[in-house]
Amino acid sequence: MTFSLFSGEFKKGFSGNRKFILAAVLFLFAFLFILSFETLIYFENDIIEQLGYENGTQSLQETDISEEDLTAYYTENLNLLKAQREEYLKENNYDNFDTTLYIIDSNIAILEYLIENGTATENSYYIYSYNGAIRETFADFVDFFTSAMSSVIIVFAVIFASSVFAEEYKTGTMRLILTRPYFRKDILRAKVLSVYLYALILLIVSFIGACIYGGIRFKDNATFMAVFNSSNVFFMGGEQVILSFVFIALNTMFFVQLSLWLSVVSKSTALTLTLSFILFFAGSLWKTVTGYAYIGYASYLTNMDLGAFFTVTGPLLKGMNFYASFALTVVYCLFFNATQFIVFNRRDI
Repeated sequence: MTFSLFSGEFKKGFSGNRKFILAAVLFLFAFLFILSFETLIYFENDIIEQLGYENGTQSLQETDISEEDLTAYYTENLNLLKAQREEYLKENNYDNFDTTLYIIDSNIAILEYLIENGTATENSYYIYSYNGAIRETFADFVDFFTSAMSSVIIVFAVIFASSVFAEEYKTGTMRLILTRPYFRKDILRAKVLSVYLYALILLIVSFIGACIYGGIRFKDNATFMAVFNSSNVFFMGGEQVILSFVFIALNTMFFVQLSLWLSVVSKSTALTLTLSFILFFAGSLWKTVTGYAYIGYASYLTNMDLGAFFTVTGPLLKGMNFYASFALTVVYCLFFNATQFIVFNRRDI
């Protein structure tokens, strides 16, 4: 694959009026997402003031409660949660993953951590002090903004992916490209990498923009408790920003690869766009309509948000853990790459 071949494919994403439309849409959504975050902060701060908490947490240094009393409080709640867990298992007879059970296990893990490691520390927080709320911090804003912008970027990347394959099949441009002195594998690689880079650059620009605005607007970057896979508790601060970006980028690249595969295999622009968007929005739509309902093997197709495993609430759908989700993401991507390579090289254009 030559650089000129890759460069030519990459420039298609910003050719003509595309770059102006792209810039206008991204700017509009960036403004709306910033406004949404500020609105969330306004309403949540109002609730927090009524509860008497600051930034959703209340450190021990700001209370008159002794460490012994707080440890007793944690222990009492831990015992209640364990009893609730046993009762829940009896009533529902679940032998697999359940979202409610995930939340209970996460809170049990946090309480056990606080009791085992001592509670009178600078980073200790009440376990029920508005856990999971949007906080007025740099890390929370960058995470919120980058995640929201990734949805818009995926839409543009899917459209670009369909244009470099399915649309060129339809218009006959692909036949013309194959007359050039390049191997098919080089043409395929150039197109795939150009779409990857296109999505990644947009994501990095959004991330940098979020860091600049967040650094100016939000000074606080306090640490907070994270729960990995509902069992391992640790504190996160600045590294939250990097970790969050990595997971958002992986999730974005997965859907970009999915749309590329559909574009190569189906040769249909309409089918590529329709199926890509349905699969992308299916998880959130199912959650909105049914709640955290069990849908069996469908969880293996839609649960690719690896960042969710570092929260108390866990993944969107049942039946998964971090390692299984990561492994399946790798397997899917390998399958997509292998099959699109075989199809593209053997297809009679």
